[in-house]
Amino acid sequence: MGEDGTVESLARLREQRMFSCRLSPDRVLGSVEEAEAFLQDRGLLTRTADCALPSLYEACHEDPYQSGSPGFATWPATKWPWFGELADRGHLITAVHRGKSLLISGAVARLLDPICRAEITRMRAADRGWGHQHSSELARWDQAYPGSGGGIGEDPVAALRDLVAAAMRAAVLAPETELRRWFSWQWYWADSLVDDLIGQGRLRRIDGHLTVASRTRPR
Repeated sequence: MGEDGTVESLARLREQRMFSCRLSPDRVLGSVEEAEAFLQDRGLLTRTADCALPSLYEACHEDPYQSGSPGFATWPATKWPWFGELADRGHLITAVHRGKSLLISGAVARLLDPICRAEITRMRAADRGWGHQHSSELARWDQAYPGSGGGIGEDPVAALRDLVAAAMRAAVLAPETELRRWFSWQWYWADSLVDDLIGQGRLRRIDGHLTVASRTRPR
C-alpha cells in the first residue's frame, strides 16, 4: 500500500500512464505532427523504450524494420526517421539519458541549461583544452543551445531536482528505484533528492512507485 494509499489509485495511475505515454495501440502516433505534439506534451522522449520515460518509437506501435534482428532493425519499419525529423523541426537531441538519445522540448532544455553549463565549467577547469574539437554530428551544449534559460549561476543540484520532477510528470508513474538511472551526472544526485521533492509537495510515493503530486508543467 502507498503512503497515500490504495491499490485502486495505483491502478488508476497505470491507466493514466497508458493513455498519456501512448502505450496502447488505440493511441498510436499517426504523423510526425502528432509526434511533435506528443513531445511538447511530455517534454522529453527516449528513442526506444528502456525505462518508464515515454518513448517515441514505442508510441509508434509499428512492427520492427527487421523482426528478429538486433540494433537498428528493432526500430519501426517506416516511422523510424521521425526522431531525426523532430530534431529538424528545432527540438534538441541530447545524450543526457546516461549516454542514450533523449529528445527534449524547449521547456526541458531550460531545465537542463544550468546543469550543462556547470558541466562545461567543470570540464574546462579540469582540462583547459576541452571542448574545442567537435564535428557536424556532435555539439557542445552552449553551441546547440546558445541562449540561456536564465540558468547561469544556478545550483546544478537544484536544477537536477527540477529536471527529475519534469521527467516524472512525463512518465506519470515509475518505480522509485529507477529515477536515479534516468540521467547522467550522478555527482549532482543528492541522496535526499526524492524526499526533497516529496517534502516540497511535487512528488508522492505509492506502493514502491512515484508519481507527481501536482500536474503542473515544467516552467
